[in-house]
Amino acid sequence: MRYTAPLVFLLALTTPTLAGAQSDSLATPLLSGTAAQMAAFARLQPGNAIRVHVLGQGWVRGSLTRNYVDNLVLSSDDRERVVPTAYMDSVLVKHGYARLGAGLGGLAGMLVGASARGCEQPPATNLGDAAAGIGSQLQCGIEHMMAGFAVGALIGAIIGEVSASWEHRVPVEEPHVAWR
Repeated sequence: MRYTAPLVFLLALTTPTLAGAQSDSLATPLLSGTAAQMAAFARLQPGNAIRVHVLGQGWVRGSLTRNYVDNLVLSSDDRERVVPTAYMDSVLVKHGYARLGAGLGGLAGMLVGASARGCEQPPATNLGDAAAGIGSQLQCGIEHMMAGFAVGALIGAIIGEVSASWEHRVPVEEPHVAWR
């Protein structure tokens, strides 16, 4: 009998946590309007390609046209649709990697272009001929390197944009407060 009160207290503390762990992610209640979620909605920019899960309707996909405080206006298939933020339980934003792909592709292209052959000259017969050929060799190597950079950056940007992913914006995870 002397452990009844602590056990009831412990059970009361852990029951909501256990019940919440068994819930369906798409069956969450309406957004509470926390500051973090409102900030996440405010960061959405017109032109973003987004996917929104609307309670009772499912997934809606489109390009963000306007972002108001209490709703988002999406355009898809040449028509606009107003979606209230209170009924959204999940928002995904398409994120491309064109800049990263262009940078990495440009770097790889420079390396390939610098190692490309085609700048060879006949062997020099004296020191004067060798010194005179250095400038043209250097110019040819830089031209190959820049051409490789341009082609690599273009190919890398295309690959980076094609391999876009969806970034989860809402719901925003609240910071966990540790009990002491």
